[in-house]
Amino acid sequence: MKKTLQILAIALSLTTASFQGKAQTTYGYDENGGFFGMKQDAGSSVVLFPNPVLTQTYVAFPTPTENTVKVDVLDLSGRSLCQSTYSPGISQLEIDMSMLPAGLYTARIMEKGKPIQYIKVFKDQL
Repeated sequence: MKKTLQILAIALSLTTASFQGKAQTTYGYDENGGFFGMKQDAGSSVVLFPNPVLTQTYVAFPTPTENTVKVDVLDLSGRSLCQSTYSPGISQLEIDMSMLPAGLYTARIMEKGKPIQYIKVFKDQL
């Protein structure tokens, strides 16, 4: 029954549609009643959730990656504050943002040494 309620909560989320190459953002509530947002740029199927984040956030790929993936968390000036490297074959990765103060950041996702996506991430206070 709890799983059914979780699925219903996610199904009731509000989605802004993708029109003419613009980004799509989905907002809703998780199984604990917390607000989440997932941004998906047009032409890409990489999503980041939850957003805003308190401690950890996740990047999900539609299929396992074929190459090593590097994720940098950048501040507003473009300075890398933390980075992680992940082996090929992953479909979801975790980014630990617990040590960062509240604010707006950018997650730069790179594959083969080239950025494949930039995603804005809001770090909230505990």
